[in-house]
Order: sequence, then structure tokens, then C-alpha cells
Amino acid sequence: MVPPPREVYIEPTNRCNELCTTCPRTFFTREPEADLDLSQFVAILDQFPGVERVVLHGVGEPLLARDLPAMVAEANHRGARVLFNTNALALHRRLAERLVAAGLDELRVSMDAADSRTYRAIRGVDGFAKAMRRAADFCALLRALGASRPRVSLVFMVMRENLEGLTAVIERAGEMGAHAVVLQRLVYFDTGLAVEAQSLMGEDLDELAAAWQEAADRAGVRLVGTGRLSPTDSLAPVAGERPWSGCTRPWRSTYVTANGNVLPCCFAPFTTKDYAGVILGNVHERPMSEIWNGSEYEAFRRAHASDDPPECCRGCGTRWMY
Repeated sequence: MVPPPREVYIEPTNRCNELCTTCPRTFFTREPEADLDLSQFVAILDQFPGVERVVLHGVGEPLLARDLPAMVAEANHRGARVLFNTNALALHRRLAERLVAAGLDELRVSMDAADSRTYRAIRGVDGFAKAMRRAADFCALLRALGASRPRVSLVFMVMRENLEGLTAVIERAGEMGAHAVVLQRLVYFDTGLAVEAQSLMGEDLDELAAAWQEAADRAGVRLVGTGRLSPTDSLAPVAGERPWSGCTRPWRSTYVTANGNVLPCCFAPFTTKDYAGVILGNVHERPMSEIWNGSEYEAFRRAHASDDPPECCRGCGTRWMY
């Protein structure tokens, strides 16, 4: 028996107000549009006793979920650390106040550009100015309230299209009072801008990284990579014949979509061509305890531990990083 996961990604909605050219949602229909209401969310959370980290995003914009502040409060009340990524376009003042009051621990604003043209090319809408303003307003609200949380970071997906704008984004993060800029690697699936030619995985970025760090030091913000890695390490492929094998997500974490489907991780919607093949169960139909130690999950773990990993894991460690 595998112990229950201590981390869960729960997708409050799979609707979105952007059309990112790096997101499969823009190009493919993975699941029918859906929103979780509070009662559904509570029923899902009840199936994760002792959960320590609840991530409220998936393929969609979490701020569009009507009950999001109540979901944050519920997870917070259970002692979990609560966070999510957002494009911030819907982060108006009243919603911001409710999220702070609910006890949100971390707010990550996706900011992949330093100008309107690049933002539109990557995110599909003309939202740069509004996203920056809403992120800055949120930081100002925290200062006005004297609130120590949520911690605010800007998440920058590093790719060729936006590389030259990273220094400016770091500077803007410092100006608005964000705590960090998080470098995220591109997960490419050969459509839109999510193509190998845009990826910087494995390139020598030491000189650029030094300049980024200098900018971060001047701005007074932390510069980090995802996965608890340094910025350069987060963009470096894993060495060895089985690079995916360092990933522990199948044994410690899971992802529940707005329709209740259980996926092995948040990369799966991006990295598979056989979406039905990565659905390991549905929490509306079977209890999570049964799914977590069920035949589908066990088969997935066995394949992951072998020399022939599941399709959605085959590029892990080289095309993207766990």
C-alpha cells in the first residue's frame, strides 16, 4: 500500500480567459468545461486526510471559479499550505481582499513578457498592462493591510520568444513588491509556441543567468527555478539513461481535474497524446483511496519504475523537469 498523497492539485475550473499559445487547452479539448462548487471541493478534499499542500490550479484560470476564496479558506482550515498560479486579469480588489482573508499562502502571477506585443504572442490576449496593474495592486493591498501572506511571485516561462524581456520583468517585480521571480521551463507539445525550437533546455545560459541574478539583487527579489532548483539547474536536462526516474510524484502527489478525473501530475495534459490513457480514475465515481492504490495507479507506477515509462513521462528530465 502506498501512503496517501500529501500534495494534491485540484482544478477549480478548466475555463480560461486567455488563449496561451503554450497551453494545450487553446488547441485541444481535453475535457468538457466544468467548475467545482464548494460542496464538490469539500467532498474531494475529504478524500485527502492529512494533506499538507493544496495547489488550486490546473488547465484553466482559477480566479474564474466562483467559490475559490471559500476553497482556499477550507484547505487553510485543514492546515494545508494553499497556493495557485493565475494570470491576474480577474484579480479585482474585492476578490483580492477575500483571498487574503481566506488565508492564501502563495499567489503566483504568470508574467511571461515585459511588453504588450510579446504578451499577446504568448498568451493570446492583449492583457499585459492589466495583468501588471492587478499584480501591483495586490502587492499594494498587502502592504496596506500589513499582511505577511500570501507571498507573491511572478512566474516567467523562459523561451526564445521572451528571453530578452526577463530582466525587465525582474525589475518590475521589485518595483511592485513581489517576493520572487520564478523561472519556469517550457513544456512543448509541438503546437503553437510550445515547440522544441522555443525551448532553452540544455543551453549554456550561465552568462545570462549572472545578469538576471544581478538584476534580482538590485531589485531586491529572489530569483529561483521551479522544482526547488536554481534558475540554471531548472533549465538543464537530467543526465543519465533514465532521466524521468528521479520524479517521485506518482508516490506523493496527484491531480484532480474539474470533472473529477485523477491524473498522475500537472504535466500530463501537456505531454500526452493519449489523454484517456492518463486518467487513473474519477473521484466522483470511486473513492480516492481506492484509486490511489488501484490497478491503474499501480500499473502506472510499475511502468514509471521500468525502462519503458508511461507516454506522458518519456520526455521528463530532458524536455521538461519534474
